[in-house]
Amino acid sequence: MRSISAEIARRAAERYSSDDKRLSYFSSIINIIVNSVLFLLKIITGILIGSMALIGDGIDTFFDVVIAVIMLVGFVVAFSPPDKEHPFGHGRFEDISTIILSIILILSGTLLAYESISRLFTHFVISVELWVILVVIFNVILKSFLVRFSYAINKELKSETVEANAFNYLGDVLNSLIVLVSLVVYYFTGFEHIDSIAGTFIGAMITIVGVRFLRSSSSEIMGEACNDEDIRYLILSTDGVEGVHDVYKHSYGRRCVICMHLEVKKGLSIDQAHAITEEVERKISRQYNDVDSTVIHVEPIHTDQDEGMEAKIVDIIRKHPEIKSFHKIRAAEDGMIVFHIQVDRSMRVEKAHKLVHELKREISYFFPGDVEVHVEPYKRIK
Repeated sequence: MRSISAEIARRAAERYSSDDKRLSYFSSIINIIVNSVLFLLKIITGILIGSMALIGDGIDTFFDVVIAVIMLVGFVVAFSPPDKEHPFGHGRFEDISTIILSIILILSGTLLAYESISRLFTHFVISVELWVILVVIFNVILKSFLVRFSYAINKELKSETVEANAFNYLGDVLNSLIVLVSLVVYYFTGFEHIDSIAGTFIGAMITIVGVRFLRSSSSEIMGEACNDEDIRYLILSTDGVEGVHDVYKHSYGRRCVICMHLEVKKGLSIDQAHAITEEVERKISRQYNDVDSTVIHVEPIHTDQDEGMEAKIVDIIRKHPEIKSFHKIRAAEDGMIVFHIQVDRSMRVEKAHKLVHELKREISYFFPGDVEVHVEPYKRIK
């Protein structure tokens, strides 16, 4: 199954090489076809034998069909070029669609769990035969195919949507295995409530998935702060940059815009400040292919400091071999000396605290006033 999935994905990638749009369409259509077949099989079988667990699993597969359709429509809209009304493209359509789908998932999962719990207090009979178990096994095989296929396709697309859907299919495999176990247990033991227990668990799983999608999509639309430390390292490694704050990453589907406040030395000319921002933009565009544009607000900071003081502090820092790198040595307006050091990621907190204390003591011997040292894990800048 793994080799078949990989082979289909490989051939599709070769056929639609350098055409992410057509590869995305192909992936969505395969998902729609396979999930539609599984939905009909599970719903019809579940109704025939009266299994809430199998019906619940069928409902979950129906939403996989809806997700695949939304993905297809989302890809069609997302790949549409920007226009006058939408200068950043149409990528957020996917988030809006996911929010609607999440609400449906939450309601359906809650209803399934409620109905399954209600059946715990009633007597019922499930008609389980060998062909029913074979249907569920067939479902597990096809869902496993979709997991492998999605991961293989995503090696080319590198899409968060496709990756998330692969995780969703992994959950579906788990749900189907739970149904299979419950049917086998009922077949051999006659324990009627195992089906309701399984249905309750699957309903809870569907609800949890809906809540997770709702939270992530809502957060994307509202605009998240950028917690990517790699971007900060990249910015701070640029000559002329003294600091950066309020870094935000606004996502528009597969594309995004990065906004930030950039600190530079006071007294720079417009040309000098502009050259610094252009270098920051070039570094980000080279490192991050999904960034459409970078919006930078430049702020001058007070950096009137004695060159002899900086040289002395550098000498003190270099006496400590455990310090891998350092940057942004400056004197704040209130006279406080501020700088950043980078140490090995494996350094223990106690040792880092002791190192900071020693630096402050040595620097204070030459320069009165407060000293603020920021400790960061060492990372090489590409």
